[in-house]
Amino acid sequence: MAADRFKQAATDARLIAEDEEQERLKRQAAERGRGQAPPGPPAAQKPAPLNVDVEKDAVIQTLRRYELAYNNMDVAAVRSVFPDVPGESLKQLADARSFALTIKSIGEIKFYTFSESRRPAVAPVTFVYDVVTRSGQRSHEERRQKITLEKPRGTWVVTDVSDDR
Repeated sequence: MAADRFKQAATDARLIAEDEEQERLKRQAAERGRGQAPPGPPAAQKPAPLNVDVEKDAVIQTLRRYELAYNNMDVAAVRSVFPDVPGESLKQLADARSFALTIKSIGEIKFYTFSESRRPAVAPVTFVYDVVTRSGQRSHEERRQKITLEKPRGTWVVTDVSDDR
C-alpha cells in the first residue's frame, strides 16, 4: 500500500511539474506573439512587494496540505510539503496504526525578507495530535508550534517545525 501511495505521489508531482512547464511555454509564446522577446535573466533589484493576502492564503493552503499528508499517513505527500522532514517524524507515521493531525488554530502569519531569494514566512499553529500506535497505545496531545515556510520555486514548503515556547 505504501508503494502504491509513493507511486501516486511521484505521478502527481510529475504531472504538476509538466503543467507548470506548459504554463511557462504558453506565457513565452504569448510574449513572442505580442512582439516581445522572452525575458532575459532578471536584473539585480529589490524584491517585489508581497501581496500579503494572497501569500497568507497560499501559506494556509500549504498548512492544510501538511495536515492532510499526515492524516493520510502518506510519506511522499509529507515530503512534498516538508522536503527536509526529520526522520523521527516519519518514524512516528511508520509506528502508527492511525495518525490524526488537526490544525486547531493558526496565529498571525508573518513574512520576512532576508535577501532577494530568501523570504520566509512564520506561522504560529496549534496542532492536535491523536495517535494510535501499532501496539494499540493511544495518545492525545495539543501543541503550539512555530512553522517556518519558504517559497523556493513558486510554492510554499515547510522548512522547520519547532515548539512555540
